[in-house]
Amino acid sequence: MCSSDLQSPGSGTISPCDPFVVTAQAGIPNGVTGSGGPATGLRAWIGYSEQNTHPSEWTYWVEAPYDGPSGAYDAFTIDLGPELTTGTWYYASRFKLGENAYVYGGYNGTTNGGPWNTTANLSGVVTVGEPATPALTGSSTVCEQSEGNLYATDPGKTTYTWSLSSGGTITSGEG
Repeated sequence: MCSSDLQSPGSGTISPCDPFVVTAQAGIPNGVTGSGGPATGLRAWIGYSEQNTHPSEWTYWVEAPYDGPSGAYDAFTIDLGPELTTGTWYYASRFKLGENAYVYGGYNGTTNGGPWNTTANLSGVVTVGEPATPALTGSSTVCEQSEGNLYATDPGKTTYTWSLSSGGTITSGEG
């Protein structure tokens, strides 16, 4: 393999479960890559770690599907967001052609990246923040047997869990 890289992005900040799409590329000379289909025997992964170490030391790798040709390269893309929990994560690419050794790719903000190293082609960095606490409107105290108590939260949100004290009933929406 002639070239490997972590194409994009070089960094980011997301909330848990947000998309974080990562693209990596590999190039093999003489038209083997970039010709409209993945090179025979070429596989790609995006790895991630909480430690900023050489990617060969990492445990977590997700195979990235072929995304198409990119010039003389084969591009591979994956949404890494659902894999990540709250914290700071480092990510890089890994390629394998047939039975050859793994080759790791890094990101470089001034070029298109290249083989991972400690000086120019580095791991990307993503920070996954704590989920935002939604606003809740409605009375903070409710009398027993009272009816018509309305509560609402941020519009457009879909993953809330409401809890009620003994005897309470939700009459619309979901609980």
